[in-house]
Amino acid sequence: MTFLQCYHSLTISLLHCPGAQRGDVAGLPLWPKILCKEAIPVATHQSCNLALVKAKLRGRDPNTLIADFERLQGQRTGLEDELRSLENDVVKTQNAVETAQVRVDELVLKEEDRKEQIAVAELEGDLIAINREMGFVIINVGSDKGVKADTPLLVVRGVDRIGRLRIVSVEPQVTVADIMPGSVAPGASLMVRDKVIFETR
Repeated sequence: MTFLQCYHSLTISLLHCPGAQRGDVAGLPLWPKILCKEAIPVATHQSCNLALVKAKLRGRDPNTLIADFERLQGQRTGLEDELRSLENDVVKTQNAVETAQVRVDELVLKEEDRKEQIAVAELEGDLIAINREMGFVIINVGSDKGVKADTPLLVVRGVDRIGRLRIVSVEPQVTVADIMPGSVAPGASLMVRDKVIFETR
């Protein structure tokens, strides 16, 4: 039953009630609406919704609708493929960044090592003590100046090479080194205040 049919039926019924026969019909238009609204079944509402959908689709070719649906499906598939491609690009970029960062770290370490070698190459010390019986010397520079245990040492006096030393202990301000056997020139001997040059490998 449509709304108009319900309204018409209820109006006729109310006209035959005692109040209507007395002419008391002032509220007549309102009651049929209220009663009809309460009486409309759920199926009627569903029919109305379906009618609205049909009205919106009225005049549309089904083939066109199918084509539109397939087009949208194709667009969705294309967007999904593009998203996967972008995700792969992100992963590749992240890997490239990590590889570059490793390379940068390696270059930083090499540069730091180069600077240390330059600093050591420019470093000089003096012999401040010599123990000829034990065959070692003490030098007045240590780890505070960048001396390392594996740094080769050369003893010079002026432009003459006197001998070579091998570090055995490095303290913050002094270095202890052994006199390398056979390194001292014949007829020469180490003396306090001889210069010690820290060579680079």
